[in-house]
Formats: sequence, structure tokens, C-alpha cells
Amino acid sequence: MRLPPRFAPAPLLLATLLACGTPPPPPIPVATIHDNTEASGSRAGDTVRVRLEPVRAMWYPETPSDPGAAVWAFAADGGAPMIPGPMLRTGERGAFEVTIVNPDPARTLRVLGLGTRPMAVTDTLRVPAADSVTISFLAGEAGSYFYAGSWDPMGEDLPAEEMLLAGALIVDPASGRTPDRVFMAQSWFTSVDSTEGEPFVPRDWLVVNGRSFPHNGTVHLTQGDTVTWRWLNPSESAHPIHLHGDHFRVIRRGTWAADTGQWGQEVVTELMMPGATFEARYVPTEPGNWVIHCHFAFHTSHFLSAERVAEPDDPGSPDAVDHTVMGMRGMMLRIRVEPREGMPRRAADSGVVRTIRLETRAALRVYGDSALAARAPGATEGMAFVEASAAHPFSGTLPPMSPTLVLRRGEPVAITVVNYLRAPTAVHWHGMELPSWSDGVPGLSGGLPDVAPAIMPGDSFTARFTPTRAGTYMYHAHSNEMHQIGAGLYGALIVVDPAEPSVMPERVIVIGGDGYFGAAGRINGSRTPDPIEIPVGREVRLRLASISPDWRIRVRLMDGEQPLPWTMIAKDAATIPVARRAPTLTPWIAGPGETADFAVRIDALGSFQLLVEGDVEDWATPLTIRTVPQ
Repeated sequence: MRLPPRFAPAPLLLATLLACGTPPPPPIPVATIHDNTEASGSRAGDTVRVRLEPVRAMWYPETPSDPGAAVWAFAADGGAPMIPGPMLRTGERGAFEVTIVNPDPARTLRVLGLGTRPMAVTDTLRVPAADSVTISFLAGEAGSYFYAGSWDPMGEDLPAEEMLLAGALIVDPASGRTPDRVFMAQSWFTSVDSTEGEPFVPRDWLVVNGRSFPHNGTVHLTQGDTVTWRWLNPSESAHPIHLHGDHFRVIRRGTWAADTGQWGQEVVTELMMPGATFEARYVPTEPGNWVIHCHFAFHTSHFLSAERVAEPDDPGSPDAVDHTVMGMRGMMLRIRVEPREGMPRRAADSGVVRTIRLETRAALRVYGDSALAARAPGATEGMAFVEASAAHPFSGTLPPMSPTLVLRRGEPVAITVVNYLRAPTAVHWHGMELPSWSDGVPGLSGGLPDVAPAIMPGDSFTARFTPTRAGTYMYHAHSNEMHQIGAGLYGALIVVDPAEPSVMPERVIVIGGDGYFGAAGRINGSRTPDPIEIPVGREVRLRLASISPDWRIRVRLMDGEQPLPWTMIAKDAATIPVARRAPTLTPWIAGPGETADFAVRIDALGSFQLLVEGDVEDWATPLTIRTVPQ
């Protein structure tokens, strides 16, 4: 049964107010949700003039008939409040004249981001209670920025109703504006509201340009298009933005205050920290249906519903979630790529095909303690992919980690996944450039014209593709990811190039989760991973894959308390240009869905550590690295 809008008066309360002669509170406006394609304000020569005022409004991130929330949103020049806030845009030779109105009679309004770029992160405009301030400033350096507001007192965590007070501020280069799309990632997190009754759970929303998937439409492109994307993160959460089916090139990185300059690196996942921005180029090379989404499992989970969603008693049961794509919500966008006449398609089968058979297997009492096993046995479930055949059937014992698959560049492969779980599943070949049908998003992948289904219990699905580039990838479940990836349904996927064999010894290190909502990390399937050995005095390639479902991680190479140097040589299977390679002591900060290859050389015999820690959460998992004589 659908719940009434949270902030609408209940019928009984409304009738009581009318009977007592007390008029109901005046309605508040409904926020306009927009896609950041049109800028606000008026022009006077090279100056953009705009009046911004926070307005309390109803926000409906799904549909107007679903429950919404009362929030603060910026309105421009007396118009409707907007989510995201009004976009301000001009060229780097231009200027802004912005009037900020503070409607609150008691609190000071703070606004950051209104100033010439680059600007200091401490530059904050203060607008006194029930007053207004006008500020004029030159645009400054070209880049992707944003402005944001909140009221004093300004704590570490914003109230939910103030989390959407932000808008894009784009400065185009003097050479002229090029076609682009601006995407703003925002979050709205609430605590439990006991007045709403059971289930006593929060409502949490994560959105792109004000709407939650699947209500945020489709990005329509044509094969071979060159697309410029600007991503902005005014939220208090990090977001690893992951694209299916192709790499994209990150051109610039920055923050709301300043662009840090050119980067020019191909990736499939770009981690946006709170306050960060990036500009990217994307050329879709294969027709079909694709997605781009935040790779934190919670940020695209079924919990992000307009209705309150209770924790399932058994997260691994067949009816715990809707296992079609419509079970995913939150920070995700559909991409529809139409074929262009004369352009090539990726081959699914061509010539001799290598075949691989994987089974999804599960066992209880893998994660958690005896108390959890007694209270919620499904939450202790562990899972793994298992290579099995008629000649070598599943032994009945769940391995600690799924196998590392080694494929060859240019060699077609057909991987059949047989589902022996209780619930449906799907498998995403993360980072691979492959036909859309095999991409692994149930109810969406394919679309030319058919879409691929989920793999039902007892059924199978065969993914067919030809690896296009050597590098470090991964494969993982793409259904009920909070549970299935957390439970271990993931593995490393390495593509080698027979024409260019590696000259360095290699070690594969997969960093995963610790069960359903597990607050720790595992390395190669274990909290106490087996040590690895590397030859002393010789350069070694460490292939790192991060797929901890809901945690950001920090990885360091350590000699006791001292960090050791290492050099990133590839990111998401894309080589780092030699000119940009440099040894560093800096940790690798990664979200789920990122891989990186590091070159490491240790010249002393002994024991060292690869230390993996929660970058926000308080946990650490060490991996011992021993150097041995060559």
C-alpha cells in the first residue's frame, strides 16, 4: 500500500483543523526538477545578473503521486524553486552579479562558490537574517564548478532539508562553448521518523539532476558521437561514477572552488569525493542499452525508494528485492546508443570460441557470528563463482574467493553462468568493451530489440564477447548487489596480450566486502589473507581490484610505520602514459569498481605490508608481502 506524502496533513488532522476554525497551513510550492541544460539569469553585455533566494518547496524525486519531502531549494529571479539549483553560466571573459536573499528571520545564510575561479575553499559569503547581499565577480578560469548554501549553525552534517541548496556554475573557455551535459549528484539522507509508524526505517534518496532512477529518463546518443560530460558533487558522500560498455576520458578534475587542471586519463570508474567535479569525453562505440551509475551498492539499491523500505528478514531470499533493473534506484542513468550506418559492431562470436562454465554457489554461516546466524541466517550467507563441469563437479565446499579468469586479447570467449542460488542473479563483466546483450544489467542490457533477463534459479546465461584490450578487470553480480557482492559474488578478470607478454612478475589482489552490510574488508576472500611473495630487487606488477560493495578504501604499501614508493602504471585497464608515471608515497584512494596496476620494487629482504583500510570507516586488513631471493 502506498504511503501518503510525508509532509501532507493526514485527513483526520485536516478535518480537525477545519472543524476548529483554524485554517490549514498555506501550501508550499512544488520544486521544478530540471536537467541542467538551460542557464538562469539575464545578460547585460558580458555580465550575467541573477537573484537567488532559498524557498521551501515540495520535492518529488520519483513521480508527483509518490511521497515527497519538504526541502529548501534556490529560486532564480522570483521564479519557481529549482532542483538542482539554477545553473549559472558564462565564458571565462565574463562576470556575474548575484543577489542572494535570506528569507530566514533568525539565521545567517552562508553561500560558498560565488567568486572568481580559482578561489579559496574558505571564501564564504554571509547573508544576514532577513536581508540580502549583492556580489559582483569575474568568472575566472574555465571549468565545472558549483555554488551551495546552508544556514548557521553550520555543523559537519547538513540537515536533510538543506542538502539540495546547490546549483551548477559553469565557466566556458574563451574559445567558445561546446555541446555538453551537466550532471549534479545529490543526496538526501534522513533519520528514522517514529511519527510515521512501522517500519521504523529512514527514507534516503540519491539523485542525478534531482531525480532517482528509473524516473530520470534516458540519455540518447548515436554510435560514434563525441559527448562532453560535466559531473558535480555537492553532496556529503563520495560517488564512484561507473560507465558500462566503454571507457571515458577524464579531461579535467577539480572542486567547487578550482579546477586542478588537465588529466586526460581513460577510466571506467571515476571517484568523485565530496565537493569534487570532473569533465569527461565519451565516445560510444557500440549500440544498445547501457548505464552510468554510482558504484556504491547502497546508492543504487532498492532502499532508495519514495516509500520507506524495511530491512529484509532474509536478504538472499528470492523475494527480498525486485531482481529486474527496476529494482535498482537512485544514482543511475540509462544510456541508449543508436547504431550509425557504416560503423562496425563488436563481434559476439567469430571463429574458434573459448568456453568457460561458472556456477553461482552459496553457503550459510560464512559471515558474522553465531548471534547473527540465529537472528538472521540469510545475512550470514556467503557466495562465490565456481568453475565446474561434468568431469569436475562442485565439491560442496564454498571456496574463499571466486576464481581469477585469465582471457586473451582478441580471442572470443563464451562464459556460461549457471545459477544455483535461491534468488535470481546477473553478472556484469566490469570494464569490458562487449556487446550490450552480454553486459549483465537484467531488464536493460541489449535492447536491439530484446533485453537480457535475470538468470533465474536453475537457469543459465551465456555472455559472448572478444576482449579488446589487455588489463585488469573484474566480474561481479549485478542484482541485489548489497547482498550478492557483499557475500562474495565477484572475481578478478585479467586480459593478457599474447603479442606483448608481460616482463614483470604479477600478483593479483582483490579487495572485497565482509558480508551483507559488513563493516570491514577482505583481501583475496579473507580477513587474514595468506602472504604473497615477490622477488627482491625486481620490479613487480600488483594488480589491485576494489569491489568492497559499499566502502571507500585507502591502500598503502608499508615498511613498518613508513610508506614505500610505488608507481601507478594503469587505471581500469588503461595504461598511464610514461610521461605521467612517477613513484609516490601517496595511498590509493578507491571506491568499488576501480582497478589499478602498480609497479613495485623492494630492494631489501624481509616482510612488508599492503595495508587496506576503510577511508571513512574504522577497519584495517593487512596483507603481508615477503621479498625472497630471485
